[in-house]
Amino acid sequence: MVRLEKVSKTYGRGSAMVRALNEVSLEVAKGESLAVMGPSGSGKSTLLHLLAGLDAPSSGEIYLDGAPISRMSDDEITVFRRRNIGFVFQFFNLLPTLSAEENVALPLLLDGQGMKSARPKAARMLELVGLGHRRLHRPDELSGGEAQRVAIARALAFEPALLIADEPTGNLDSRSGEEVLSLIRDLAQRYRLTVVMVTHDRRAAAYSGRIVMLKDGELAPQGASALKAAR
Repeated sequence: MVRLEKVSKTYGRGSAMVRALNEVSLEVAKGESLAVMGPSGSGKSTLLHLLAGLDAPSSGEIYLDGAPISRMSDDEITVFRRRNIGFVFQFFNLLPTLSAEENVALPLLLDGQGMKSARPKAARMLELVGLGHRRLHRPDELSGGEAQRVAIARALAFEPALLIADEPTGNLDSRSGEEVLSLIRDLAQRYRLTVVMVTHDRRAAAYSGRIVMLKDGELAPQGASALKAAR
């Protein structure tokens, strides 16, 4: 499903060069849930941006469902990302002037669909995350947990192959965080959704089936031992 082959990312040149990732190879199977952990500066954000097609590797190849996203043009990756990758961010990234339903419909509208066809799907996604009754509320009328559920509904608008979650519980209290993590896990299992989550929280990582650790730009799979430690 997701495959990285000796992916490296460097910034700057000469003595100022920083190697954020160093020949990272990784495979994530369809339907698998993976947590990526590591200290600050380990390369977690860089890895996430590369997987999402928001940045290109300095060397190596990245494939999503067999498609070589590391070779796509800017226009190609923009369309591919919108239709195949869902994003959940720490701070929700909802537009404050739009209702929950309009926020969920936004990716569909950006893809050229009209509101007439986008609205029913947005409403269905909100029902899926338990917020059908809040579809007309704006973000400032929602709790943090509800706002993150709207963000999850928006991420699933295209029924993507891959869901990328960047510290999805980092702005939530522990109870809301656990509810969001349970929702992501349940949806992933129900729809065989592949999930890659970056987190510094061991409790959050424990909701994933596998954990890998990044340190100094290099990946060290930890398998069951890391999962046990996270719990």
